[in-house]
Amino acid sequence: MRPRLLLILAALVAAPLAAETPLPEIAAGLPDQVAEANAAFNARVQARFALPLAEDDLIAVLETDGFAVDRSVSFADIERRDGLCLRRYRVVWNNEGGTVDAIGGAYGLVCP
Repeated sequence: MRPRLLLILAALVAAPLAAETPLPEIAAGLPDQVAEANAAFNARVQARFALPLAEDDLIAVLETDGFAVDRSVSFADIERRDGLCLRRYRVVWNNEGGTVDAIGGAYGLVCP
């Protein structure tokens, strides 16, 4: 019984330390400087999604990539902890009648 308890405790301790889901290609490998990373992420978002496009199609791609979508405010986020800071990758768009006619990306680092 005791070895089983140790295995359970080890699993509980290791779970938060497990590697997070890898970033999607659109967000991976950005420059280290926040301003440069923001510009690069925005360029990647604009290059990936040809406009106009159906909002449903955009959302399907973003969800597949691991973004948390909030359709009510037309944005999607991926957030990753980095020490005490939070790295946020956000895609924002303008929706007119179910069609996306403008899109952009924003990368930021939020620290206490």
